[in-house]
Amino acid sequence: MSIVFGCKERGRRSEGPFDHGTGKGWVKAKDGQYKDALNKRTQVNLMLVESLGGVASGSRHRVRRLGRRAEGKGFVDRTKYGRTRISTKCFYTHHMQQLSKAAVVGDSRQVRRAVTMHKQKAWAARTGGTA
Repeated sequence: MSIVFGCKERGRRSEGPFDHGTGKGWVKAKDGQYKDALNKRTQVNLMLVESLGGVASGSRHRVRRLGRRAEGKGFVDRTKYGRTRISTKCFYTHHMQQLSKAAVVGDSRQVRRAVTMHKQKAWAARTGGTA
């Protein structure tokens, strides 16, 4: 999470590096990837999804809360749901499917790129060329 949100400085330099065993020591401050958004007071939600589509419970709860908010008085749900008869019209289900799909598709693209790279290297080695 420190990659996304960053980390505030903790402890004193004189205490030496942070030791996870004792919980004591110094941690240097580090800006996260979303520093600009956080500085502008934009709400940033970390959605933790594993490569086979599993979604962390905190992320599921956040989507559920957003769904209740979208159904609340004075709010408008501008989600583009599927147009077929079997497409879900439920905010939670739709967004959970989309999060899972994004993780699975993204991971499969990376696998495909790696396979292509290995094929090119193997072909270059076989033909004496460069990949």
